[in-house]
Amino acid sequence: DVFYIVEIFCLAFTVFITARLFKDVRLTSLFCILSLFFPVSSLLFCASALSFGKKTKRKLRANGKTNENFSSSFTATEYYPTGEEFFKSLMLGLENAKELILLEYYIVKPGKVWESIKNVLEKKSRSGVKIIIILDNFGSAKMPQNLQKWLKSHNIECFLYNRLLPLPDLGFTFRTHRKIAVIDDEVYLGGINLADEYINEGQSFAYFKDAAVKLKGETAARFAEYFSAEFKAVTVQSTKNKCDVLFNTPLTNNAITERIIAEIYKAKQVLIATPYLAPTEGELSAIKYAAKNGAEVKIFLPAVPDKKTAFSVSLANAEILLRYGLKIYLFTPGFLHSKLFLTENVAAAGSANYDYRSAFFQREVFVFTDEKTLSDKIKNDFSMIEKSSSVFSPDAGNKSKTSVFFMKIKRAFFFFISPLF
Repeated sequence: DVFYIVEIFCLAFTVFITARLFKDVRLTSLFCILSLFFPVSSLLFCASALSFGKKTKRKLRANGKTNENFSSSFTATEYYPTGEEFFKSLMLGLENAKELILLEYYIVKPGKVWESIKNVLEKKSRSGVKIIIILDNFGSAKMPQNLQKWLKSHNIECFLYNRLLPLPDLGFTFRTHRKIAVIDDEVYLGGINLADEYINEGQSFAYFKDAAVKLKGETAARFAEYFSAEFKAVTVQSTKNKCDVLFNTPLTNNAITERIIAEIYKAKQVLIATPYLAPTEGELSAIKYAAKNGAEVKIFLPAVPDKKTAFSVSLANAEILLRYGLKIYLFTPGFLHSKLFLTENVAAAGSANYDYRSAFFQREVFVFTDEKTLSDKIKNDFSMIEKSSSVFSPDAGNKSKTSVFFMKIKRAFFFFISPLF
């Protein structure tokens, strides 16, 4: 009897907390079912989520903010359709840094990319450049354990986001997935991490396609303020080129997802590039609405996956979406890691995938603008991606009825567990 009482309590608590925190029917339903089999784990997760959310809100209030989002202007922009082009520009920017280098990255791995950056950081710290680095403790777990000690010895501030603990802590699921580099009056952001596979060196699979943007001017100054209040005094002349920089922060801010949903509802053409497809209830509804009302909707996914289970989840969601008349393409040269969004009204790029993790469990950043130069470059990149892609079709072909039946069961299962990815 006691066991059943505890299980009912865990279920009720899970329903209340997940519905309140995430406001997503599929995610709440999945957690409720999981709580029936793992009541204590579900209870611990909800408790960790509440605690994590309160800590994040306290930090924002301490800096006098309710969220991190901001609108600003920029004087110049560059778009990098490949990791190789991005890395060349980033290294040049680091070499020319005079006052400030601020980095926040999900993945940093030992290799050519990090060694090159490390050597420049060492040189710049000696010349008096202020350097701050934020790394995700999970994504960058392959870095040497003495990294922080080495950085500190060179007067480089380093912070590990949501440090992994040896004790059971389900709050580890909340990560920083952002990729940001601020160098003086320039800021780089996109989907590219600091690891060799992003410049197509040492990867275990086919061609790795990614993208990033660089903005110069007021936007970089605002990003510096985002890193630390000590940079608040930085002022830059405003220009006519405007952008909105939006953030997703676990349990406190969902601005990127909300903006994408709003843009889809009013668009006649929607182009999305994402490595993982597991749209939230809100995103799913927006895509269905756009497709049903005659909008041209195209979603681009990798043909070569980096994670087989995540790829199965993407294809399951793709098959569901095809019913509403949109087109889905698979990037055949390899793994498409770009995170891009384009309509006739706005162009956007950043770190967020089109999935539940980016919407609810990870820190993300995206820039939205209607500036023509950047919009045209992103549009050209979409054209290149489409030329290198094949149309996705789940057509069973000559498969037996039994094979088709089990395939449908498999797809339904992966669609159901989508909120975990």
